[in-house]
Amino acid sequence: MGIITESERIAIRDIELSDTTQFVNWWNDGNLMSVMGFKQGMGITEHELWEEFKNEITDQDPNRSRRRYVVIDRFSKRPIGEVVYGELDLKKKKCGVGIKLCEVSLQGQGLGKETLIAFMNYLFNHFQLERIELDSIQDNIRALSLYKKLGFKEYKTIENFWTDPSGISHHLIFLGIDKKDWSYA
Repeated sequence: MGIITESERIAIRDIELSDTTQFVNWWNDGNLMSVMGFKQGMGITEHELWEEFKNEITDQDPNRSRRRYVVIDRFSKRPIGEVVYGELDLKKKKCGVGIKLCEVSLQGQGLGKETLIAFMNYLFNHFQLERIELDSIQDNIRALSLYKKLGFKEYKTIENFWTDPSGISHHLIFLGIDKKDWSYA
């Protein structure tokens, strides 16, 4: 269980095949995933995710363009969420990030902010990045509020980008921050 970074209350570690069941439970929970437009959950099977995790774990490329991690509570050691980087471009020195604090009982306690700060510091330093970007559907008010509090700036909105399984259309907001503007290093 390789810890890549930690802060006061959380640690971020590599995924393991044994995490598959936990992720399937999270991803198929409509209450949790509704802020992303999946009111009935994502409908992923354990087999599908196990294969995805296996491929990611066996690909040991240190500069893999996409990698997912588990966020754990440092004290109980239990998984509480996930973070991912994607579209890693070492030439342009940038990547995208995603975060989900999946234990609903722990939301609203600053753990999402703490997790994102720790993960971004890791990415800026580990890959020598100059920019990190992320996106969110416009309806995810809490996430957008957190991103803006941390200094992310909107740079593009695509209206009606995605229609969820319920038939509701969502705008997608793109945000980014340059390392020189990151004040949590």
